[in-house]
Amino acid sequence: MHSFAYSNSPYSIRPDLPEAFRYTWDKLARPGTWFSGADRIAIAAEVRAAEHCELCHQRKQALSPFGVQGEHT
Repeated sequence: MHSFAYSNSPYSIRPDLPEAFRYTWDKLARPGTWFSGADRIAIAAEVRAAEHCELCHQRKQALSPFGVQGEHT
């Protein structure tokens, strides 16, 4: 099970949300219709990483995203 920490949050966290996040993460980590649990967790990690990826940022700004060449960070 994944551990979530909220101590660094600048916002107050409702008491029911940590359990809701754990429940959702548990469901995400299970096999789905198309992907294994490990695949689904890896997809979630890539989505989170895209926020800080320079190539993803450049492609988002481009008129033709796949015209921008490079490697993901």
